[in-house]
Amino acid sequence: MDPSNTTQNQSNETQKKGKVYWRGELITKTFLETCIEEVTANGRLGSSLKPHSWVKVGDILKKTHGFEVDARQMRNRYDYLRNRYVAWCQLKSKTGNHYNPVTNSFNFTEEEWDQLCKRNKYVETLKSTPLCYPELYTHLYDGIAATGSNAPNAHSAFNIDTEETPKNRNKASPKLAKITEFENEMTSALKFMVQANSGPSLKECKEKLNNLGWGATNPLHKMALGIFCESAKYREQWMLLEENENADWVKMVSTKLGFNA
Repeated sequence: MDPSNTTQNQSNETQKKGKVYWRGELITKTFLETCIEEVTANGRLGSSLKPHSWVKVGDILKKTHGFEVDARQMRNRYDYLRNRYVAWCQLKSKTGNHYNPVTNSFNFTEEEWDQLCKRNKYVETLKSTPLCYPELYTHLYDGIAATGSNAPNAHSAFNIDTEETPKNRNKASPKLAKITEFENEMTSALKFMVQANSGPSLKECKEKLNNLGWGATNPLHKMALGIFCESAKYREQWMLLEENENADWVKMVSTKLGFNA
C-alpha cells in the first residue's frame, strides 16, 4: 500500500471523528510563529485571530507539515496553548528558584506538584512536557493571556470549587482558603506577565544576544534567555552593557538567580 494513501486515510479518519492530534514540537513552533505573523500584520479579533488569519495559518501548516486542521481546531489549540502559558507563568512566578532556564523545567517536589496540579489542570501538562519555545508564547500571548474575553478563569483553566455552604458563611472554610490562595497565586502570575512585558522587548534583547555569536548551544546563551524572562530590570541592564561586559554579567546574574549551566 502507498504510504501517502495510508497517511491520507488516517487524516480523513481523524477529521471524521472531529479530533486532531498536534504531535511534534515543530508543528507547534510553526503554528505559534504563523499566529504571531498574522497578529502583527492583521491584528486580533478579541483575544483570538481574525477569520482570514486562521485560513492563512491552516495553509501554512498544510504546506509545511502536510497537517490539515480547520478553524475550530486551530482556535481550540490556540486557547489550549494560551492556558498552558498562563500556568507556566504561574509556576515561574512562585518564590524560590524552581525554574531552570537551561533545561526549561521546574524542580518542584512530588508533593508540590500534586498540590499545584489540583489547583490548575494545565500545570500537569508542564510536569512531564516543558513549554517549548517560551519566547514565542511570550510574544504571542503576553498582554492578552489573562485579559482576553476567553481568558482562563476559576471555572475553566483552574479546577477550583468556589461554592460556600450557607451554614459556614461566618467563618473561613477550607474552600474559601483555597480560593484566597488561588487569587494570590494568580495575582503573582499576572504581575510576572506585566513585568515581563515592559521595558526592552525580548525580541530586542535576543537580537543583541544573537549578534554576539555565542551560538544557541552555548550555556551563556541559554542562561541569558532565562534572565530576559525574569523581569524588565534585567532586560534594561542587558541593553546598556558594553560588548566586553556581557559574558561576566550573564554569569553574575545567573549565579544570583540560581541558574545552573
